[in-house]
Amino acid sequence: MTVTVGIDGGQSEIRMRVSGESRDEAAPGVSHLESDTATSVVEAIRRLRGNRSTPIDRLVAGLTTIPATEEERHDLAVRLAEATGAADVWVCGDQVTSHAGAFEGETGVVLSVGTGVACLALDGATGANRTFDGAGYLVGDEGGGFWLGRLGIRAALAAYEGRAPHTTLTSSVADELGPLDAAAARLHANPRAVDSIAQMATIVLAEAEEGDAIANTIVSDSATLLVTTVSAALFFLPSGEDTRVAIDGRLLLNENQLQTAFLAEMKSTHPSVDVFQAHRSSLDGACMLAQHETPGAYSDLITTYRMEL
Repeated sequence: MTVTVGIDGGQSEIRMRVSGESRDEAAPGVSHLESDTATSVVEAIRRLRGNRSTPIDRLVAGLTTIPATEEERHDLAVRLAEATGAADVWVCGDQVTSHAGAFEGETGVVLSVGTGVACLALDGATGANRTFDGAGYLVGDEGGGFWLGRLGIRAALAAYEGRAPHTTLTSSVADELGPLDAAAARLHANPRAVDSIAQMATIVLAEAEEGDAIANTIVSDSATLLVTTVSAALFFLPSGEDTRVAIDGRLLLNENQLQTAFLAEMKSTHPSVDVFQAHRSSLDGACMLAQHETPGAYSDLITTYRMEL
């Protein structure tokens, strides 16, 4: 029996699905703050693999923290093969597995919003592709969970200190992070600060839903940034306004102020574009790719390694 494994490796959570098993496994994610993200990813997947002894024919990992160079990606694939015993390992960014889940290699743009932002435009006929944003919390991921959470915390601290107008974010952030006079120090000492700050995005969305003006401005700005990212992706593809856009990720798949604002702005700026919620996740996409003989339209985006027998 052929056994395949799909991995969706985010900064908040890493999920694994083994073919033939009824339940997915999950573990805390790996953030860009980890001193050695590749080692952390390998160890997390090794723990998820556990004491299973069934040989793995192929493992596909879509990762937020994909290494920057092809050499490093190949090294990660080798290490994952050694850690899991997988005969064949494919590694790629999570924007690739998100796109595969939504489009199965056909032309389209996928926008996934979680801790960060992953956007990929792919021309299924030619394989031409380009990633937009997904540059990480230091210089990119504009409009994503970390971006939202960081601005929410900043607004709460500024209001608490009298440097900015009142906002209900002050009390809600304090409820989550503790006394605000020491919140910044605690966050800087937190080894999982990126995830902790990104989790505050739900607080910002909740306060926006309740009508807080500051929270609403943050959410509105986030939606505009995300539409700007998608607009660039649409412009890249020759089909342009005829291209479909799939949205994915925990912050866009739930009915909230961000989803509402994003869809409204997309309808205003790109009225002919079909925007839909992806019916299959990044994990589904990884599992689907694992069933294919070749990466197909995603060949330029996936690093493969096969163990010598």
